[in-house]
Amino acid sequence: MFDWQAFLGWNLVVHWGLLALSALLVLGASDWVVRVHQRFIDLPRDKLLFSYWCFLAAYKVLILLFLLGPYVVIRWLM
Repeated sequence: MFDWQAFLGWNLVVHWGLLALSALLVLGASDWVVRVHQRFIDLPRDKLLFSYWCFLAAYKVLILLFLLGPYVVIRWLM
């Protein structure tokens, strides 16, 4: 039988790590991140930073909804 609890738990660890790394990059190296993305997308700096934070907020909600929620339910059931 497949161990969903371990699968969801490790996915939580990986995705929270990616979220933390992304947030640290936007916070600490925002000049570099903006410069890299402005080569591809013609947006002003403030709109680009706003879109980063909107993406990170949506990513966090998806992690909570699809990984943490089922993980907590499985922990309570088992």
